[in-house]
Amino acid sequence: MEWENIKGNVTLIILGILAALLIFGIKDKQTDALSRAHAWGVYILLFTGILNFIVLLYKIIKYLF
Repeated sequence: MEWENIKGNVTLIILGILAALLIFGIKDKQTDALSRAHAWGVYILLFTGILNFIVLLYKIIKYLF
């Protein structure tokens, strides 16, 4: 199991979480279409972060057993 791969996945997860925190901070102020588009971009980032987290868990479990 390559350590670089795990490091990349963890980095993506952390970025997804940071982006989600950012958008939830901005959410009350969103009025125009631009901030809504920004919100969708962050939701997509969060979704890919969750997917990466699931893949990472799967790889760790597969490696252990």
